Amino acid sequence: LKGSTGTLYVHGMTDSPDFPLTPGAAQPVLTGKYGGYICALSKAGALLHSTFLATSEYLDITSLSVCSGPGVLVAGQARRDSLWFVKDGAAQSNRNTNIYNPIDGGASTHYVAKLSDNLDTVYWGSYLFSWRQDPNGASANWSPAKVITDSEDNAIVLGRMLIWDGGGPVLPQVNPAISFDSTCNRSQLYISKLNPRGTGYIFSSFYTHCPRQSSHDVPVDALCDKDGHILVYGEASPDHVMVNPAQPLSGGGVETFLLKVTPSGSIAASTFFGGEGGEIPESMDVDRCGNVVVFGRGNSRNFPFVQPTDSAFDRLRTPVVHFLGVFDPTCTKILKATYIMHDSVLDPVFERALLDDAGYVTYVGSTFGNRVYTVFNAYQAVKRGPSDGIIGRFRYPTCLLLDCAITAPDTILVERRSHHARPDRFTVGYTGKNISSDHSLTNL
Repeated sequence: LKGSTGTLYVHGMTDSPDFPLTPGAAQPVLTGKYGGYICALSKAGALLHSTFLATSEYLDITSLSVCSGPGVLVAGQARRDSLWFVKDGAAQSNRNTNIYNPIDGGASTHYVAKLSDNLDTVYWGSYLFSWRQDPNGASANWSPAKVITDSEDNAIVLGRMLIWDGGGPVLPQVNPAISFDSTCNRSQLYISKLNPRGTGYIFSSFYTHCPRQSSHDVPVDALCDKDGHILVYGEASPDHVMVNPAQPLSGGGVETFLLKVTPSGSIAASTFFGGEGGEIPESMDVDRCGNVVVFGRGNSRNFPFVQPTDSAFDRLRTPVVHFLGVFDPTCTKILKATYIMHDSVLDPVFERALLDDAGYVTYVGSTFGNRVYTVFNAYQAVKRGPSDGIIGRFRYPTCLLLDCAITAPDTILVERRSHHARPDRFTVGYTGKNISSDHSLTNL
């Protein structure tokens, strides 16, 4: 959603040559069997603009981010063919030296591109990595590319790719946070940050060591905070990089990770979050205090509870429990870790959970189970099929909202009102402004 215009952008992949386009589209013809599409909708749902973004073979748009200024960023992967929208002068204009791979029919690469708001112009495009000839013809293994942007409209793309000795994709190393291991044969998380014109890298680096086991660091969600730090939430490998960790040791199972990267590309914090069972990351957001809030589901008996609202768990009766974790803005301290929902099956899945300034969490997702949980004020109160969509809201922990209202750099003033007054009555204020004149400590 582009806040300045109220326009909603949606994207995906299609094989329909008659997909509805608008006059003046940046690419009016679907040139391959599968191609990407982008649509701009009004608040009322009317189609304002739409275009293809495709090659003669295969192109998928897996992520989109609106810029604070003019423009829309998209990222994804393309196979085999050169991208018509990547021009000389791009951060990476040379695709690869091995256009054809005998195993998967064509070596794929991640890309990023910037289009105009009305989708009639592609401002620029760039490849994210090149391709080396693989003597064994092995195929690559990666996650879909995700693009986000900061307040300066820099393009930040992340994903994971497989590196193997003698072949495979090659990521440009620009101000790398971790040294590149050319002998690694496991998937590694990468982040590349391009300038707003797409003409150069600010940094480009891997952010995981080569895993010793078959698991990988898999990014699930990412965003930029107000200061331009990059936050990445995902599924952790046992060899995940630890920097100023809130949870330095693995809980013993498959768990999540939270990574914070500075605007220049160095690692500010990186931590495990989870227990001995299995935690599945789902979504992440930042509250108005700058705290990082993560959501997921799991089944660990030793979940790292902090001020839990709900810690009850019976693995036999409830195989999976949804959880919420709150990290301070530095991502080095867990402020709250609690269960929030109990399910009789592996669903519902939170496809997305977002915080609002009123103190609520709104989530959307899907469910496949026979029972989800009690519904309130429901538009549809009963499941109607084996797979239903789900949307809901719940109250974000209010204690955290109170805490953020009186935290540093303001000075907190707490004083007893009178020696003769009740001992649990205090005056609380900051910078000379009274916030609460007659609250008990328990209420505070």
